[in-house]
Amino acid sequence: MPSIDGIVSGLDTSALIDAIVEAVAGPKYIMEDQLVDSEELKDKVAGIKNRLEDMVDVMEEMDEEAEFPAFSSSLPEEGYVDMSLDTEALPGIYTFEVAALASADTQVSNGFDDRDLEGVWGEGDMLITYGSDTATITLDGTEDLDDIADLINEEVDGLTAYVLDTGEDSGNYRLVIAGEDTGAANTVDIDVSGLSLTMSISLTETVSAADAEASVNGVTVYSADGEFADVVQGMTFTAQQITTTPLVATVSRDDTALTEKVQAFVDAYNDVVSYYNTNTQFDPDNGIEGALIGDSTIRNILGTIGDLVTGQYSVGESSFESLAQIGIATSSDGTLEFDSSEFTSALDDSYDDVVALFTYDNGSGDQGPFAALRDRVSDVYIDSDGLLADKQESIEDSIEELEDRISDFEERLDDYAERLRDQFTTMETVLAEVQATQSYLTSLFSSSSSSG
Repeated sequence: MPSIDGIVSGLDTSALIDAIVEAVAGPKYIMEDQLVDSEELKDKVAGIKNRLEDMVDVMEEMDEEAEFPAFSSSLPEEGYVDMSLDTEALPGIYTFEVAALASADTQVSNGFDDRDLEGVWGEGDMLITYGSDTATITLDGTEDLDDIADLINEEVDGLTAYVLDTGEDSGNYRLVIAGEDTGAANTVDIDVSGLSLTMSISLTETVSAADAEASVNGVTVYSADGEFADVVQGMTFTAQQITTTPLVATVSRDDTALTEKVQAFVDAYNDVVSYYNTNTQFDPDNGIEGALIGDSTIRNILGTIGDLVTGQYSVGESSFESLAQIGIATSSDGTLEFDSSEFTSALDDSYDDVVALFTYDNGSGDQGPFAALRDRVSDVYIDSDGLLADKQESIEDSIEELEDRISDFEERLDDYAERLRDQFTTMETVLAEVQATQSYLTSLFSSSSSSG
């Protein structure tokens, strides 16, 4: 039935229908508010989970003895030796000398006047031995110098061949064959006895393959590539230039790097706590109500990690039982405060005991604060089957349910509005019929009275 909008009654029936539908749509708006709250809660729970994951990543950079130590080194001059240290380095004083740098073998042919002369080396087989591998290069007598270089590059791994123009008046084109790998074992040997123009070919070794030679505290060491890895425990140095005088390097514990590692943990932990505090604020006067207010799962998680950080532990033979004893204390808002000077003092007094506090885990249930916190967060909270994953799944289910309920309610509202339109249209039709009847009767009575 077509809609007749107040044609007879004069009522704005469309506006009236909208007002009636709006009056009964209250539950929909309640559900929409619930949906907004659920989506915000989903976002904030993900924020907590992401920050806990970041905190675990930081902890895993220093939860083993081999990862925790940090060292620095000093050299009197740069450009001779490049040095790097890992966590197993040993503090001390080391004297370096570089006697020879590593080199790769280079062979250069005699000179030729014409670069493009075909058959310059004749035909037959040429044997090239590089290190322990031998390759056969077959010439058919039509190759020029560039062709020979191309064949060597294609057939022999680890060699680079090219034609060099020396700029001389005659005999200026020379074939250069160079090894790509340094070290005495990577020699280049070229046997041209199988070629037909042997008498016109000569090769000269311009650079010999050799190992780098250095000494550490007076002990001679060799390296094929100039990198001396773990010659001294935890230390790698690379020879860059031959020394004229001994270089004395001092390796010492890097308290700054250790402090930065601990500070990174404190920052990551505080990011979790601050995020939670921000999202549990309640200020009715300014309309502030954090999405995590009243969420028992997140509240319990924050409470537990706080207890783990501030708790006391029996850490083997360590003289420290808590993080507070090495400068990591809890403030009134639950965040951590780090006293780097107190931490450095603890390192000076008992370095191994400090490391144990961060790394202790005997695998039988006895753990230090770091291991206990790491395992609880990793295994119980952020694991794919952990509490936060369950929480996120529950919120997702709630969001889907609300979306379905809102969609169903909107359909019922549309049906209700359609029924109202039908009813008002019927009313207008009836009023029109009554009005027509009234007009007819009025006319009829008026005619009868005049006739009488």
